[in-house]
Amino acid sequence: MEVMYRRDGEQNYMVWKAPEDLQGNEYQVRMLLVNEIPGLLRCRLRKINGEAYLYYEITSKQPLTRVFEHRAAGAEDIRALALSLRETLEGIARYLLPDDGMVLEPEFIYMDLETKEMRFCYLPFAGKRSERLFAGWRNIF
Repeated sequence: MEVMYRRDGEQNYMVWKAPEDLQGNEYQVRMLLVNEIPGLLRCRLRKINGEAYLYYEITSKQPLTRVFEHRAAGAEDIRALALSLRETLEGIARYLLPDDGMVLEPEFIYMDLETKEMRFCYLPFAGKRSERLFAGWRNIF
């Protein structure tokens, strides 16, 4: 899957190219676009030249890979991540979204540096990615 980063005026976005068969009216996509689900990055769907892209708003946030680039994650960081993950999983369950859409690689988990709040990316078309699930975590711990 292609990931790009875009700046649009004052906003920064992480952009995922959606599969060709994505229409935008699928249940998971509609839930993600219409609702503000606790713990998830806000998302918009844009169609450009017949291709669909999911734009995740990342303004004022940094990926965990950058946050922990020069220091190891401490106990408070791990606790905050675990609590954020639990709250987000509870949030997506309330909207009947399967948890296999959660992207748990640290380069796609964003932290607001002022509030220390973490936000996760949810890809409605991702499915299981267990082979990469923990690969990116080696550099953080």
